[in-house]
Amino acid sequence: MDAIQFWWIFDALVVLIAVWVIFSNGRRGVNKVLVLSIGYLIATVAASFGATIAAPVMYELYARDSNLAAIQEVNKEFDTAKCFCEALDEQHYGTEIEQGRIQALLLPPNTDDFDQNIFAYINEKCGGEVATPMAFKKVLSDAFMKDYGKTLGEKLPYYAEVNFKDAMSKDPALIHTMLTEFYSIAATDKDKAEFVEDRFVKESTVQIFTIFIYLVIFSVIMVIAAVIAKGVQYSLFINISAAKDHLYGAVLGLIEAAVMLILLTFFVRLLVLLFGGRLLCFNEDTIYASRIFKYLYERIDLLL
Repeated sequence: MDAIQFWWIFDALVVLIAVWVIFSNGRRGVNKVLVLSIGYLIATVAASFGATIAAPVMYELYARDSNLAAIQEVNKEFDTAKCFCEALDEQHYGTEIEQGRIQALLLPPNTDDFDQNIFAYINEKCGGEVATPMAFKKVLSDAFMKDYGKTLGEKLPYYAEVNFKDAMSKDPALIHTMLTEFYSIAATDKDKAEFVEDRFVKESTVQIFTIFIYLVIFSVIMVIAAVIAKGVQYSLFINISAAKDHLYGAVLGLIEAAVMLILLTFFVRLLVLLFGGRLLCFNEDTIYASRIFKYLYERIDLLL
């Protein structure tokens, strides 16, 4: 069953949350929801500000070194020449491909032209052009994207693999940039790991920290706001008519509804990141098929 057909669930949640919160606040009236509404505003601003500042620090303290260590393991385990040999063998070109020769063609100073050099080598072995240059390059690029991405996903959270494959799909030249870095004589193991970390892992890791910290700060402030609201609920009174009391309560409900929708979007974004879009519904294809929720999801980065 195609999960994309469940896009309506997100829009339904948006409408249900907004309608229920506005109706509930309107029924209770402004006198009963004013303090909590102020608390929601303060909690949202403070949580966004605090999480934005704290998340990069937490990332540096608790995630970066372990990520780099894992990527260094990936780079030691992954053999680019072997990856290319296996991919070329699957094409059944009718010749034996020497892994040592492929490895030699990856070395500097000609690393950036590796695909052309390997193409020339295979054509020479086969006595003619085995494929179009574009198709041949795609065989190598697809193999690298699949195998290196898979190895990343085994050592790191799944979003590392997803981010890597997305970047490779969008930028055909990325494989040249990566291999030039990987085979550079001057680049240390740490340099190579940092290259991968900064491009494919760091942003998502920081986002996860940001969301967690946001939820913690928000929850703490709202607990305090709830205690204050309970303490002043019998002493706070705005002398207005009952109709206006309910109307202004509904207006304040717009604030609470907006905050609830922000929390919903954060929760969905967290699940997408942690599970790499493998959960039913919680993937970006389904989200971007929605009519309303996708606009919230696209703009959530403003609070990250």
